[in-house]
Amino acid sequence: MWRKVGSCLLAGSLMAIAVSAQTAGQLAAKNIQARGGGKLRSLKTIRMSGKFTSGGTEGSPLLVELAPPGHKVRLETTEKGKTDIRAYDGSVGWTWLRSEGEQKPTTLAGDALKDIKDSADFEGGLYDFEAKGNQVEYLGKDDVSGTPAYKLKLTERDGKETTIYLDAKTYLEIREESIHGNHGDIKQFVTTYSDYKQIDGLTVPMTITTTSKEEMGGGAIRIEGEVVFAFDKVEVNVDLPASRFAKP
Repeated sequence: MWRKVGSCLLAGSLMAIAVSAQTAGQLAAKNIQARGGGKLRSLKTIRMSGKFTSGGTEGSPLLVELAPPGHKVRLETTEKGKTDIRAYDGSVGWTWLRSEGEQKPTTLAGDALKDIKDSADFEGGLYDFEAKGNQVEYLGKDDVSGTPAYKLKLTERDGKETTIYLDAKTYLEIREESIHGNHGDIKQFVTTYSDYKQIDGLTVPMTITTTSKEEMGGGAIRIEGEVVFAFDKVEVNVDLPASRFAKP
């Protein structure tokens, strides 16, 4: 009897896992289709311009250029009348913070390099997640500020975990949450995507807001911040030479 009960429980667990995996894959596919499907897959380059706001300060000019097939990105922000550059050319990450008096660009390493590489992933972790070595788990339905949403857990190949919320109607991302911890220091990030517009067959969020909380020393010190990218212009498949991303 107990062997039969145990077998039934095991079969039920395996079935639940299979259903979860199937649902997660279906939701990821619907998300890609909602974002543009074939247009997203054929995207060569994209340029987005607008305003960058940090800590509630007045918005500064912002330019983001990406070449998704080459995993390249270039971000420009203007501070104190000078343009700062952060870029990744597919293998080398670098910054040139002219507003801080830097006379030449600096090569990135460690967490800073990983962050800029993550910025180059325009398609996102759900895009061809299995080919990337990522795992996606369906966590059920939830509510995000009154909007019904599907909740997914994305585990990337390097172990990074992100909770993704998809609008239950549109299947577009509306929220992402992640926690990074190291030696008692914990960083929490919440990113919201809004003001979606259709541009040349792509569906793009025109406003991206990231709030962060950092606890240091077991919670003794907490630092909070907010960064807003507000885009007003998006150009698809523009000419972006390799020199735009390469370190000078």
